[in-house]
Amino acid sequence: MAGAFQGLEILLILMPFVIDQRNAVKASIFAVLLTWVPSLFEMISVLGVLGPEEASRQLYPTVSLIKASDFPGAFVERLEPLFLLGWIVAAFTTVYINFYLAGLALARLLGIREAKIMIYPLAPAILTLAMLPPNILVTINWANQFAFFSLIPLYLLPLTVYFVAFLRGKGERKRREKTRQVA
Repeated sequence: MAGAFQGLEILLILMPFVIDQRNAVKASIFAVLLTWVPSLFEMISVLGVLGPEEASRQLYPTVSLIKASDFPGAFVERLEPLFLLGWIVAAFTTVYINFYLAGLALARLLGIREAKIMIYPLAPAILTLAMLPPNILVTINWANQFAFFSLIPLYLLPLTVYFVAFLRGKGERKRREKTRQVA
Protein backbone atom coordinates (compact mmCIF):
# COMPACT_ATOMS: atom_id res chain seq x y z
CA MET A 1 0.00 0.00 0.00
CA ALA A 2 2.95 2.31 0.44
CA GLY A 3 3.29 2.53 -3.34
CA ALA A 4 0.05 4.47 -3.46
CA PHE A 5 1.77 7.37 -1.75
CA GLN A 6 4.53 7.63 -4.31
CA GLY A 7 4.32 9.92 -7.30
CA LEU A 8 5.83 13.07 -5.87
CA GLU A 9 9.16 12.17 -7.45
CA ILE A 10 7.54 12.19 -10.90
CA LEU A 11 6.40 15.75 -10.32
CA LEU A 12 9.90 16.72 -9.18
CA ILE A 13 11.42 15.30 -12.34
CA LEU A 14 8.89 16.94 -14.68
CA MET A 15 8.83 20.39 -13.01
CA PRO A 16 11.85 21.81 -14.92
CA PHE A 17 10.02 21.16 -18.21
CA VAL A 18 6.94 23.15 -17.20
CA ILE A 19 6.57 26.65 -18.61
CA ASP A 20 4.09 28.11 -16.10
CA GLN A 21 5.73 27.13 -12.81
CA ARG A 22 3.28 28.92 -10.47
CA ASN A 23 0.17 27.21 -11.83
CA ALA A 24 2.09 23.94 -12.06
CA VAL A 25 2.77 23.95 -8.33
CA LYS A 26 -0.92 24.46 -7.55
CA ALA A 27 -1.94 21.74 -9.99
CA SER A 28 0.72 19.40 -8.58
CA ILE A 29 -0.51 19.86 -5.03
CA PHE A 30 -4.07 19.20 -6.19
CA ALA A 31 -2.97 16.08 -8.11
CA VAL A 32 -1.04 14.71 -5.15
CA LEU A 33 -3.99 15.26 -2.83
CA LEU A 34 -6.35 13.74 -5.40
CA THR A 35 -4.36 10.50 -5.30
CA TRP A 36 -3.20 10.47 -1.68
CA VAL A 37 -6.57 11.13 0.01
CA PRO A 38 -8.37 8.10 -1.54
CA SER A 39 -5.29 5.97 -0.87
CA LEU A 40 -5.27 7.08 2.74
CA PHE A 41 -9.00 6.32 3.02
CA GLU A 42 -8.41 2.89 1.47
CA MET A 43 -5.55 2.13 3.86
CA ILE A 44 -7.58 3.19 6.91
CA SER A 45 -10.53 1.10 5.71
CA VAL A 46 -8.40 -2.00 5.16
CA LEU A 47 -6.70 -1.66 8.54
CA GLY A 48 -10.01 -0.94 10.26
CA VAL A 49 -11.87 -3.92 8.80
CA LEU A 50 -9.15 -6.55 8.42
CA GLY A 51 -6.77 -5.40 11.13
CA PRO A 52 -3.02 -4.89 10.75
CA GLU A 53 -2.08 -8.54 11.16
CA GLU A 54 -4.59 -9.90 8.63
CA ALA A 55 -3.91 -7.07 6.18
CA SER A 56 -0.18 -7.82 6.26
CA ARG A 57 -0.84 -11.48 5.46
CA GLN A 58 -3.03 -10.71 2.44
CA LEU A 59 -1.45 -10.41 -1.00
CA TYR A 60 -4.04 -7.82 -2.07
CA PRO A 61 -5.77 -6.58 1.09
CA THR A 62 -8.06 -4.13 -0.72
CA VAL A 63 -9.47 -6.88 -2.92
CA SER A 64 -10.00 -8.99 0.21
CA LEU A 65 -11.85 -6.07 1.77
CA ILE A 66 -14.09 -5.71 -1.28
CA LYS A 67 -14.80 -9.46 -1.27
CA ALA A 68 -15.70 -9.28 2.42
CA SER A 69 -18.08 -6.38 1.82
CA ASP A 70 -21.73 -7.24 1.34
CA PHE A 71 -24.17 -4.96 -0.42
CA PRO A 72 -27.64 -6.52 -0.10
CA GLY A 73 -29.88 -5.87 -3.07
CA ALA A 74 -27.05 -4.43 -5.12
CA PHE A 75 -27.17 -4.72 -8.88
CA VAL A 76 -23.63 -6.08 -9.03
CA GLU A 77 -22.75 -8.93 -6.71
CA ARG A 78 -18.99 -9.03 -7.29
CA LEU A 79 -17.39 -5.62 -7.09
CA GLU A 80 -13.75 -6.68 -7.29
CA PRO A 81 -13.66 -6.75 -11.14
CA LEU A 82 -14.76 -3.11 -11.17
CA PHE A 83 -12.06 -2.22 -8.66
CA LEU A 84 -9.44 -4.19 -10.60
CA LEU A 85 -10.37 -2.34 -13.78
CA GLY A 86 -9.52 0.98 -12.14
CA TRP A 87 -6.41 -0.54 -10.59
CA ILE A 88 -5.17 -1.76 -14.01
CA VAL A 89 -5.69 1.70 -15.52
CA ALA A 90 -3.77 3.29 -12.63
CA ALA A 91 -0.97 0.72 -12.90
CA PHE A 92 -0.69 1.21 -16.67
CA THR A 93 -0.41 4.99 -16.40
CA THR A 94 2.18 4.67 -13.63
CA VAL A 95 4.29 2.23 -15.66
CA TYR A 96 3.93 4.40 -18.75
CA ILE A 97 5.12 7.62 -17.08
CA ASN A 98 8.02 5.84 -15.35
CA PHE A 99 9.02 4.24 -18.65
CA TYR A 100 8.98 7.62 -20.37
CA LEU A 101 11.00 9.24 -17.56
CA ALA A 102 13.57 6.43 -17.72
CA GLY A 103 13.94 7.06 -21.46
CA LEU A 104 14.20 10.80 -20.83
CA ALA A 105 16.86 10.34 -18.15
CA LEU A 106 18.85 7.94 -20.32
CA ALA A 107 18.68 10.35 -23.27
CA ARG A 108 19.89 13.21 -21.06
CA LEU A 109 22.76 11.11 -19.71
CA LEU A 110 23.86 10.12 -23.20
CA GLY A 111 23.39 13.62 -24.63
CA ILE A 112 20.63 12.62 -27.04
CA ARG A 113 18.08 15.32 -27.81
CA GLU A 114 15.09 13.10 -28.59
CA ALA A 115 14.01 10.93 -25.66
CA LYS A 116 11.77 8.76 -27.85
CA ILE A 117 14.86 7.13 -29.38
CA MET A 118 15.78 5.62 -26.01
CA ILE A 119 12.46 3.79 -25.73
CA TYR A 120 13.52 1.11 -28.23
CA PRO A 121 16.61 -0.15 -26.37
CA LEU A 122 14.94 0.39 -23.00
CA ALA A 123 11.84 -1.71 -23.72
CA PRO A 124 13.59 -5.10 -24.09
CA ALA A 125 15.73 -4.42 -21.02
CA ILE A 126 12.69 -3.62 -18.85
CA LEU A 127 10.75 -6.57 -20.25
CA THR A 128 13.67 -8.90 -19.48
CA LEU A 129 13.88 -7.57 -15.92
CA ALA A 130 10.12 -8.00 -15.51
CA MET A 131 10.36 -11.65 -16.57
CA LEU A 132 13.11 -12.55 -14.05
CA PRO A 133 10.99 -13.28 -10.95
CA PRO A 134 9.14 -16.59 -11.29
CA ASN A 135 6.00 -15.47 -9.41
CA ILE A 136 4.37 -12.54 -7.61
CA LEU A 137 5.67 -13.59 -4.19
CA VAL A 138 9.29 -13.43 -5.36
CA THR A 139 8.56 -10.05 -6.96
CA ILE A 140 7.17 -8.69 -3.69
CA ASN A 141 10.13 -10.13 -1.78
CA TRP A 142 12.59 -8.41 -4.13
CA ALA A 143 10.64 -5.16 -3.91
CA ASN A 144 10.80 -5.28 -0.12
CA GLN A 145 14.54 -5.98 -0.19
CA PHE A 146 15.30 -3.09 -2.55
CA ALA A 147 12.79 -0.63 -1.06
CA PHE A 148 15.49 1.04 1.02
CA PHE A 149 17.54 1.89 -2.06
CA SER A 150 14.60 3.75 -3.58
CA LEU A 151 14.77 6.27 -0.74
CA ILE A 152 18.01 7.72 -2.11
CA PRO A 153 16.80 8.91 -5.55
CA LEU A 154 13.25 9.57 -4.39
CA TYR A 155 13.80 11.64 -1.27
CA LEU A 156 17.45 12.16 -0.39
CA LEU A 157 18.56 13.39 -3.82
CA PRO A 158 15.84 16.09 -4.20
CA LEU A 159 16.47 17.28 -0.64
CA THR A 160 20.20 17.49 -1.35
CA VAL A 161 19.62 19.46 -4.56
CA TYR A 162 17.26 21.82 -2.74
CA PHE A 163 19.78 22.31 0.08
CA VAL A 164 22.61 23.06 -2.38
CA ALA A 165 20.35 25.50 -4.27
CA PHE A 166 19.49 27.17 -0.98
CA LEU A 167 23.17 27.49 -0.08
CA ARG A 168 24.01 28.93 -3.48
CA GLY A 169 21.13 31.42 -3.20
CA LYS A 170 19.19 30.14 -6.18
CA GLY A 171 15.45 30.08 -6.46
CA GLU A 172 13.52 32.93 -4.86
CA ARG A 173 16.31 35.50 -5.10
CA LYS A 174 16.75 34.74 -8.80
CA ARG A 175 13.00 35.18 -9.37
CA ARG A 176 13.06 38.56 -7.58
CA GLU A 177 15.92 39.73 -9.81
CA LYS A 178 14.00 38.73 -12.93
CA THR A 179 10.89 40.59 -11.81
CA ARG A 180 12.96 43.73 -11.11
CA GLN A 181 14.49 43.57 -14.59
CA VAL A 182 11.06 43.24 -16.22
CA ALA A 183 9.57 46.13 -14.20
